Amino acid sequence: NNYFIQRIKPLFSSSKSAYFNHYSYLFTYLCPLKFQKNCSMSISKNHSFFLPIIMILLAMLTAMAPLGIDTYLSSMPEMATYYGVQINQVELTLTIYFLGFAFGNFLGGPISDAFGRKTLALTGISIYLLTAFLIPFAISIQMVWLLRALQALGGGFATVTPMIFIRDWYEGKKVAKLATIIGMIMMFAPLIAPILGTSLAHYWGWKSIFFFCFLARSKN
Repeated sequence: NNYFIQRIKPLFSSSKSAYFNHYSYLFTYLCPLKFQKNCSMSISKNHSFFLPIIMILLAMLTAMAPLGIDTYLSSMPEMATYYGVQINQVELTLTIYFLGFAFGNFLGGPISDAFGRKTLALTGISIYLLTAFLIPFAISIQMVWLLRALQALGGGFATVTPMIFIRDWYEGKKVAKLATIIGMIMMFAPLIAPILGTSLAHYWGWKSIFFFCFLARSKN
């Protein structure tokens, strides 16, 4: 038990070096506790695979915003028909998402300082996953508004963490380099999201877009 406690304890520490004193938080998260003792793999900050793996995970977090916004734009008329409302009421889901996302970003920093980076990221992803799964089952446009607001809040919590992680782990030019990569992802994802969303809606209907968002985020 003490063995596991020593390796889990750094996850809840605010110290920069605590993440890497034993196993990295990434390894602890991916490898179940009962297998950690017999698992010889460890990923430290200086490991050759750490940066590629962490960049993939941070890229997935960063892409949450454009995936939640741009994938379903072409399906708004179909959603309006489904719920029997004017299209402007469906367009309101976009406004609600922007507001909720901004609010989540605003609160995310202080919350991550108080409760930890990983806690905030996992909480945000969980909220995003749950609401993305429930939106296709919404029985009214008002319920969609509520779920989109919660989804945006979760997305805001999760997407504020990549830059916080980077500032905790690196300094100087490395921060600027990784921040540039994340910025490129933020610009590239909106180019792909509408094409992906239109294809999904064409073959499987608008509900498949939100199921895709659920599946894509569950891989995190």
